[in-house]
Amino acid sequence: MRKEKEPDRHSISALGGWTWSDPVPDVGDSGVVRRFHALHTVPIGLLTPADLRFLIGQNECLRHLVPKAFALLETDPWIESEFYPGDLLNALLRINHPAGYWSVDNPYLPGFAELARKALATAPNGVARKDLRLLEEVSHLGGQHGF
Repeated sequence: MRKEKEPDRHSISALGGWTWSDPVPDVGDSGVVRRFHALHTVPIGLLTPADLRFLIGQNECLRHLVPKAFALLETDPWIESEFYPGDLLNALLRINHPAGYWSVDNPYLPGFAELARKALATAPNGVARKDLRLLEEVSHLGGQHGF
């Protein structure tokens, strides 16, 4: 029997050391709140690419979710998790909390720079110019500078 990897068997709330204290969301709450509530107890090893994109977009549990996203993107940086080709990659590009997340001391920065180079080399037609510029910026970092 295969032993589950830590922390794959834990949820974002367990890894973050918090519990949902607000009332359970209902139809009157936003879709974001309802989705976040639904995902907060799911073991991260069971999260789909769309779930990863959503939670990374919420700047949640990045320490554990960013490596999972990298593992998916290594085979195809332009994976369409939910909305369009490259939406999971775009979620990584747009991490904005904490400020300076992609700084020089981020251990994932060299891998992200390599992923950006691969994404640029395989970019499909129709990728927004602003996204290509961000990828170009990241591809030159390689652990040298944050952005």
